[in-house]
Amino acid sequence: MGSPRSSGGIVCTGSGSTSTERESGKKFGDPANPLLVSCRSGAKFSMPGMMDTVLNIRLNDQTAQGMIALTSDAHFVYDAYRRLVQMFGSVVMGVADEPFEEALTDFRARRGVKSDSDLSAEDLKAVKDELKKIVKAQTGREFPADPMAQLKLAIEAVFKSWNGKCAVDYRNAAKIPHDLGTAVNIVTMVFGNMDSRCGISQASADLLVESVVGKTLDEMKALSKDDILGMLGIELGPVRLKCALLSLKVLKAGVYGLEEIEEELR
Repeated sequence: MGSPRSSGGIVCTGSGSTSTERESGKKFGDPANPLLVSCRSGAKFSMPGMMDTVLNIRLNDQTAQGMIALTSDAHFVYDAYRRLVQMFGSVVMGVADEPFEEALTDFRARRGVKSDSDLSAEDLKAVKDELKKIVKAQTGREFPADPMAQLKLAIEAVFKSWNGKCAVDYRNAAKIPHDLGTAVNIVTMVFGNMDSRCGISQASADLLVESVVGKTLDEMKALSKDDILGMLGIELGPVRLKCALLSLKVLKAGVYGLEEIEEELR
């Protein structure tokens, strides 16, 4: 969808909406075939993990039912929905992480399971509703059901994260100018968690593609395992690490191949 334009705090996203809908075959807010998106930073220089991200934007009670009809997987849909409420509540609405984590811990304890993935679809639906109550209690505002309101507020939050402490400290350490600013990229969601197979390779590929925009061949060649892990922001075991590094291996193969082609054309 590209990078939204911002002028005086007014965010313009309409120009890319129809093309994204056309290419994906989905529509924003359509209960029957909803288009879900993520909202990510698009700064000139990569700052792994320093800027805010919001996933699963435009899920609400109506589009969730459409997703269930399309996927026949209520567990996946309600897991994605509760993740949106939790991430949106924290990143966009300023709710502390602890109340959300306490609610999840309580549900797991009541069901006698150790992992969120072991909760049933009905459990996850109840978790989603409980997290919405936490948002209202902590902020005095309802979690926004309107898809466009979700998107606008997420865009504003990502822009504001440019001046967050982590981002400022990172730029100071990396000697990145503070006046560069950032774009915000609206990206169609691709889900790697619809079944038990590892989706980490898809996540690392998405993040890597965003990070190499505007980079030279030398800068892409310099990317390492540590960069990938920094983008993901999680610890990985040997098997998942292998999956996470697949996109980097493909990139390196392509970069060195492109370099050889350029040499031949000189």
